[in-house]
Amino acid sequence: MAEAAIWEFKGGDVLFREGDPWDGLYLIKSGNVEIFRERGGKTIQLGLQGPNEFLGTATIFTREPRTAGARALSDLSVQFFDSEFIHQNFGFSNPAVALLMKDVIGRLKFVNQQLTEARLQQANDTPPWHITLRHIRQLINLLIVLLRSLTFEFEGKTYFQTSNLGTLLQDVLRFRSDYADNLFGLLTRSGVLTAAETEAYGLCLVNPSISKLQAFLEFSEKTERLEILTPNAQETEALPALRLLVQLMDLPGYGDVIPIDRLAPFLEKLWTEVPGIESAMVLANMGFVSILDDGRVRLDCPKILQYTYFNQILIGLHTLTPFLLD
Repeated sequence: MAEAAIWEFKGGDVLFREGDPWDGLYLIKSGNVEIFRERGGKTIQLGLQGPNEFLGTATIFTREPRTAGARALSDLSVQFFDSEFIHQNFGFSNPAVALLMKDVIGRLKFVNQQLTEARLQQANDTPPWHITLRHIRQLINLLIVLLRSLTFEFEGKTYFQTSNLGTLLQDVLRFRSDYADNLFGLLTRSGVLTAAETEAYGLCLVNPSISKLQAFLEFSEKTERLEILTPNAQETEALPALRLLVQLMDLPGYGDVIPIDRLAPFLEKLWTEVPGIESAMVLANMGFVSILDDGRVRLDCPKILQYTYFNQILIGLHTLTPFLLD
């Protein structure tokens, strides 16, 4: 029967590099190891491993080349298991066990790739808020999928239970729990989503708007064009009217093009001293709407949503530090 060998390394020694052929597993007996990748002349640290942890599990079944390098950070002692030893002693000859482990390791490789991308962006001096923006976009995409299938109706309102959302964000997107809470909080504090405690179902999203979430994805697609806009005095005064327009976007028969005679009564309730049609002209002069020749008003939905909701999200993203599970 094959036996496992004990190998010794000095601090700074490289056990293997990304792209090296897979030749077996390493079990750390003493010392610490840095897991790294090299990109553009830079070394990207992916993590640290210590005693009683294995190196080389990511490609144990596929036998693909090493997906990352490993370097000793101190005097290091490892036990090396070659292919023959593994298949004789680790019980992977059972096809069901092998299939299950292959699936688990495949998921871990995907997570590792996500972590690598995040670390590479940080190493390339990408502003941290670009990373948090990418993460909130991932969160929104996941939410849209869930909202399309897991909402329910109760007393005339649409609800979505959030009780398992945190666990899902950790398992699927690998967000640390407090980081996931902060990202989700940006969506509720900005008003893009509304959350409320219910006696029967706990914390729920109430009447969640998929269209608002999709609008943010469209708005934030070109990162280099994004900027936080500071409303001037006139725009600040117009915010109640802009919030009204957002509500009308989701109502049947309104949307992003509204007959001016239907819009005017709503505006007159907000600006009692200004006739509704003149109010629409004021909004048009600020660039929030345009008056069409046929007497309808076209809403500039991205701009309206930025002033009412999206600015707050961008401000919040600048304050967050991205945290993924290792």
